[in-house]
Amino acid sequence: MTKKISKLTVGDLWDYARPLARIEYINYAPHKDAWNSDKKARNKAKISAENWLRSHNEKLTCGEYFGTRLIITEDKIKYITGQYSPTEIYWALNDYFEKTNSFDE
Repeated sequence: MTKKISKLTVGDLWDYARPLARIEYINYAPHKDAWNSDKKARNKAKISAENWLRSHNEKLTCGEYFGTRLIITEDKIKYITGQYSPTEIYWALNDYFEKTNSFDE
């Protein structure tokens, strides 16, 4: 079975995620380890997305990622927030890149 391809691109996914992803250190005040972990996920997703945007702005693969919280259809991206969406969106992006073999370290 072939995967359905969206009309949307990695650039569209990145543009969708960035406004959701503003993380504030103050929210982590006593939990520096959590800040570092989320920052690593954020940087990993950022590098991956930017690498793909530079090389070719490929079309997204439709499906559900990060459990069922990131949903990509032919013409829409939807993210269902969890406890702290500013960092979780990056975990969802990483999941997308890993599952579609678009992840570039």
